[in-house]
Amino acid sequence: MVVLCCTLGVAGPETPGYSPPLMGGTVVSIEQEALTVILKMPAGDMRSFAAIDRRLLQGISVGDHVSIDMNDEGTVIRLTKLPTDPAN
Repeated sequence: MVVLCCTLGVAGPETPGYSPPLMGGTVVSIEQEALTVILKMPAGDMRSFAAIDRRLLQGISVGDHVSIDMNDEGTVIRLTKLPTDPAN
């Protein structure tokens, strides 16, 4: 009797060529003192994100379309201004 076993892989951060899904939205509010930015997500909900450093918020204004990258704790480590709304 022969038993065959296979493992299905799921693409993740360790997978070569993996790219995490784009997360972002439109800037609704920026709280410089609290290091937070509130985004209107493509689905219409509002979400608040904490930034790891004040410099991430420089050059970003209310109404800008941005994408964000977060660390494992859910803190924004990169905030990128986009030329257009990614939902359209």
